[in-house]
Amino acid sequence: MLEALRLLYLAISSKEPLNFKVRFLDADENLAIVSDLHLFRTKSPGLLGSFLRSSGIRKLVVAGDMFDDLEGAMGPEELRPYLRAALRYLRIPDGTEIHYIVSRHSHDPTPFPGTQSHSLGNALVKVYSGPLVIRGHGLRIFCTHGDEFVKKGYAAYAINMLARSMGHGLLVERLSRERVLKGWDEWFVMGHTHFPGMDPENKLANAGAWASPLRKATNSALTVTDRGVRLFYLGR
Repeated sequence: MLEALRLLYLAISSKEPLNFKVRFLDADENLAIVSDLHLFRTKSPGLLGSFLRSSGIRKLVVAGDMFDDLEGAMGPEELRPYLRAALRYLRIPDGTEIHYIVSRHSHDPTPFPGTQSHSLGNALVKVYSGPLVIRGHGLRIFCTHGDEFVKKGYAAYAINMLARSMGHGLLVERLSRERVLKGWDEWFVMGHTHFPGMDPENKLANAGAWASPLRKATNSALTVTDRGVRLFYLGR
């Protein structure tokens, strides 16, 4: 059955060339990673800001699908008011630095060359068109949305759900890392599936989701600190 799921993954995986450019984020301070916020349908928007405030974390990575319906080309001036509204909606603390990786095929603005930087009051938002490698606390973490591997999130969710029922967690993450990062033995983190999880032995993680088009919102976040990578469920 596991081999059948592997074959299914290969059958539904994106056939587009994986020619993205990886950028680096050096972060010796604590940071959090979330994904699939799907603004502005998040039902508990204040939870994330409260978590950042109580934990003292002021660096946040959003691994794709920050928005729910902003597909299409969008320049920096067009995107800026949506980012400003997102900070207010999520009640992000002043002084927070946000690193936003746009998804390729689903809900975010169409990927663009390079990086955008937006100073929005007391917050800084950097927007990336491809994956980040986070370097800090003695770790290296490849972080991306995940739709470059499997376009349809519900299909990836179904594979992971079936694999977990057989005792194999985060199968989509494992196969995606094998596909694009042969020999990479560091952490691999993505979103997209709405299926949070941690596999410390194999250095795999998924940050989950904050809205539920078809799947239940998990309101979860990963943290990267001197204690390593950890997964938190922030409540309802």
